[in-house]
Amino acid sequence: MIINEAPQIPTGHKKGEERKTLEAERDYIMAHAHVGLKRYQLAQSELEGSTNNTHKALLLLADYLKASGGARPDEGAKEAAKESARQLVDTVTKQDCEGTDATCTMACLCSTIMIHEKEFSTAFQWLKFWITGLSKQAEKAEKVKSPGVFHALLQAHSLLVDIYLRINRVEHADSEVKAMISIDEDAPITLMAQASVLLRKQEKDIIEAGRIYEELQGRFGNTPLLLNGMAMSSMMVRDYPTAQSHIEEASAIRENDADTQINHMICKKQAKPTFDCKASLDILNNSAPCHPLVRRYKELEETFDDAAALVA
Repeated sequence: MIINEAPQIPTGHKKGEERKTLEAERDYIMAHAHVGLKRYQLAQSELEGSTNNTHKALLLLADYLKASGGARPDEGAKEAAKESARQLVDTVTKQDCEGTDATCTMACLCSTIMIHEKEFSTAFQWLKFWITGLSKQAEKAEKVKSPGVFHALLQAHSLLVDIYLRINRVEHADSEVKAMISIDEDAPITLMAQASVLLRKQEKDIIEAGRIYEELQGRFGNTPLLLNGMAMSSMMVRDYPTAQSHIEEASAIRENDADTQINHMICKKQAKPTFDCKASLDILNNSAPCHPLVRRYKELEETFDDAAALVA
């Protein structure tokens, strides 16, 4: 989630360490926003030369995502970013054996790279390590005085939710959501994780997921992410006209968004089984060649072609 408001930097007599800390926080927030918007070069310019480990981790994630983009991913650059992330976590773990909110955020950023690489066990190990350390601190801390500890815990738990959903272990993902609810049930990251899990359950749970997306829409306005979530929940209860309406709203906000295009194609196919997806897939292949669905589709096509060649 991108934070839109940077911290205020003290001026005049309020200088020194406090000013440096707030400037570092501001630079991180701006760089994080650039990464979310795929402006990787701008993120690098914000944090260039920083020795802060969290900043280093964000730059590694930016390098990895940049190398993953385009029609031909740079596998060498991806591998370099992954190995640098592994080295960074190993180094910080030796220096900070109990974990802090800053190092937990660093671990979350590095874990994101591993999740993209499907190295779930590594990411799981890192996240569990910091959750264990921070949970002990959270027992003694106050949310008002130590918000960073609780925010870092929510980040780590949300990534575990992502891992469990990717390996189809919904019951474990549900447990992580319950842990997030116990920390802050109204946090947007908690609600998004909860909705993601509910979409994997029964119809009444899917309807509840749609209600959560609507609640977030009321708080933050229309975004492609929320509108696509609402479209998915509508499709899963076979309300295709409502789903199509949400998809059209998302398209109006961000044209050529890959997830919106995918939902549009799925909605059309579900509502009308005779709908031919080929044209939609070709458009998607041109606009988002690195999207996971596009890559999987290409892999299946190649597998089919290879099998066909064997029996020809």
